[in-house]
Amino acid sequence: MESDLIIIDCIEKLRGYLFSLAPSLEKKRESLLSCRLVIEPPERFWEAYVAVFLQIDTDTAAGRRKVHRIITQIKSEMENPKSTGEIRELPEKEYNQLLSERKARIHNGIKKLGTFMKRGDFGRDVEGGGWACAAQLDKTIPGLGGIKAYRFLRLLGAPVAVPESPKRTLLFRLGWIKEHRSGSESLKSYQDICFKVARLCGETVHSLDYLLGLFSGSERANLPALPVCGKKPFCEKCALPNYCEYYRFLKEERQDLAKHVPIVSWLPGDQPRECLERLGAASLSDAQLLAIILRTGSTALSALDLANTLLHEFGALRAIEEASINELCRIRGIGRVKAIEIKAAVELGKRFIREKKVQRKGIEESQDVFHTYRLRFTGLNQETFLMLILNSRNQVMKEVEVSKGSLNSCTVHPREVFKEAIRESGSGVIFIHNHPSGDSSPSRADIMLTERLKKSGEILGIPVLDHIIVGEDVYYSFADEELL
Repeated sequence: MESDLIIIDCIEKLRGYLFSLAPSLEKKRESLLSCRLVIEPPERFWEAYVAVFLQIDTDTAAGRRKVHRIITQIKSEMENPKSTGEIRELPEKEYNQLLSERKARIHNGIKKLGTFMKRGDFGRDVEGGGWACAAQLDKTIPGLGGIKAYRFLRLLGAPVAVPESPKRTLLFRLGWIKEHRSGSESLKSYQDICFKVARLCGETVHSLDYLLGLFSGSERANLPALPVCGKKPFCEKCALPNYCEYYRFLKEERQDLAKHVPIVSWLPGDQPRECLERLGAASLSDAQLLAIILRTGSTALSALDLANTLLHEFGALRAIEEASINELCRIRGIGRVKAIEIKAAVELGKRFIREKKVQRKGIEESQDVFHTYRLRFTGLNQETFLMLILNSRNQVMKEVEVSKGSLNSCTVHPREVFKEAIRESGSGVIFIHNHPSGDSSPSRADIMLTERLKKSGEILGIPVLDHIIVGEDVYYSFADEELL
């Protein structure tokens, strides 16, 4: 559920960035929302096949005219195979592109396509997953190998995304796919994620593929601000840095100039930090936890390899704890800074064991919240919206400042609000915001927002326990008024 919210937010930010650059981009995207599969008359797939085979851009009028002239000539030759006269319909430059060997392949491909398209299950295969149909085209039709099969299907209006390398690299950097190199599995994974994202974000596969293509550079756009995430990514102007695994890795590792492990070999899901964030600290091995503390490796070893070396040399974590700084420094790749960091981490663990756990008091009524947080809003001349994330015992696990607004209002979106509650596995939430005027009575906007948050919480399984408005020495509780 959390990953779905992140995907939706990513695409909204990506759309907002692209459409702010030029209105024409939004118009083109809107035209792709109504694409439909069309295979009649037969010349339709002939044109698509020739355009892909000869790499002609049919988005331009010149490209479409060129394809039409070639199709006219090929059709004439197929109807009259004995015709060997000079091809008058084609300019000399275009005729040179159709040497006898290539023309023979095109004729052969069109014949096989005719048989292929007549199958009764072609339309069903495409609707059920373009990658399966593309795989059949790859095996059956000459000139439609690999990505070309997807380009062919897209020209027919089939609901498929073209898994070009720049777009796969973009999704790999975001951590949405595990592999961005060429291969059938990589092409299929791109199709699968595009279908899922399109469904979540109100896009068609075509329009989503177009947006990803603009951002990554596989779609042409005469704008200096594009592409953002191309071969050389411009992370400083990217709209998605908070969700980009590549950016996070780069940012953290650049602090120590650690470039020992090439980024091309890095997979987001395999890194200890990402594993901890995704699965929790308890799921990591001793070596992975130690690698997080080490942060970087040496010229010969990654941080994880260095952690394994440490464990192998000393035999156990307790032996590492007992070792002196000088003894740790004898391991190649462990300097004094790393040795000190290891000792500090071990000492923190020892102190944690000795420390008695303080029992947190659970929230029993709205008055408890008001007395605890009223001073937080004293002197503020802006509405500030807080969320308290509670565990199953109604104890506050975390407080989150969701939004700050103008004197009269603040912008709160349920998607943004519940993202942190999902991440913390909260059992319930309480919302608090202030009225700088001192009057705690809810406005119509407050009532409508509370209703939206309540419905969102019910869908996500995180109930809204209360919404409290803090005024000057007074407060209003939606739960007390039985409005929740």
